[in-house]
Amino acid sequence: MRDLGSTQSNENFNNIVSTKAPKNRYYGGSSSLKRRVSAAVLQKNEGHSYLVKVNKASSLSPGVYTSSLTQKIDQRRRVKRLHQRSLQYKRRRIQLQKQKRKKERISTVREGVTYEPNLEFNCSVGAQEEIPKFLEFDHSCELVVFDLETTGLGRKSDITQIAACAGEESFQNYVIPRCNITSEASRLTGITFCRETNCMFLNGKPVSGEHIQDALLNFITFLQSKKSPVLIGHNIKSFDLHVLFNRLQEFNLFSTFCQTVRGFIDTLQLCRRVISKEEVSNCYKQEHLVKMLTGQTYAAHNALADVKSLQKLIELRLFEHISNSDYYSIMYHACMASYVHLDGPKKICKSVSEKLSRSGVSLQHVKLAISRDLKAAKMMLQTHKISCKQAENVVKILLCEE
Repeated sequence: MRDLGSTQSNENFNNIVSTKAPKNRYYGGSSSLKRRVSAAVLQKNEGHSYLVKVNKASSLSPGVYTSSLTQKIDQRRRVKRLHQRSLQYKRRRIQLQKQKRKKERISTVREGVTYEPNLEFNCSVGAQEEIPKFLEFDHSCELVVFDLETTGLGRKSDITQIAACAGEESFQNYVIPRCNITSEASRLTGITFCRETNCMFLNGKPVSGEHIQDALLNFITFLQSKKSPVLIGHNIKSFDLHVLFNRLQEFNLFSTFCQTVRGFIDTLQLCRRVISKEEVSNCYKQEHLVKMLTGQTYAAHNALADVKSLQKLIELRLFEHISNSDYYSIMYHACMASYVHLDGPKKICKSVSEKLSRSGVSLQHVKLAISRDLKAAKMMLQTHKISCKQAENVVKILLCEE
């Protein structure tokens, strides 16, 4: 075959041959192979009307159905060729090719070098790290409603109760505190602890408490029993997760936790977006929301009661409104911290760092992308809903820092 400059025609011919002599049937040693290849050549050169011509040359009268079918197929073929020669089609094809090359380039930046000779010797461990892509919420994930009660109102507080529920299943552990419970926390939760007897009490009644490490392991085990669990809770982004992460890191359980949980959703942010101020009298406290929107009251500041009431609220009003903007990577807080420590006179604006951190993209990930391909790194940043100008500014800041 002659050199056409493109293999498209050759591939088209090979495809026609495969319909006449399929590889899953052995025609290579049969006498019909030459006739099958000849039929493929005729179809390539003459179109499907070759069947009518072969019948006439063989003194056979082609049937009405055969003639009609070959005419229809050839007509579709001619229309397709005319369409492919149009300016509009060529522009669209070039546009799709550009999109494909852009997608492949972004993928290369995200994944790093995935194939080359002696890859394991030429690339460092960091160079092979994959950069997270834009995080999208999958409604097939299992939502685990989660809440904590603590010894105080600070993020460094100890945990006194962990509770969660997913569907009909629920989890609860009281945790023996290692520091004093503040009077305000005891007033709200009803939890007290007597160090002389080493006993915990809920509203004056004794309850069984676990050591903090055992409680965390029990919670992780509960999450591991779920399919792609996503934590959801009220104001967990600003408080509960900070307290939980501090304790997980203390006992070297943070990595295991991150491998188990896909992400988290804060219903406080979701409610402010979905529910109008007038509907809830501009009060977004969980107890008030549950009372106004479900008509139910419950024992607030008891973790198990909190998660069960919130679960009902989610099912009634919130679940169908969950979008990508409400969904955060479980590494969000760690990624945000990486941008805070950026040195230099210029800082990456908070809106940009939040968009990147939402998908689990840290400052180190952005620097890695720039080191792999500067132009493609800008395109990768834009896939995280960052404007072209903002992406250029991020790259400029990091290059100046270096």
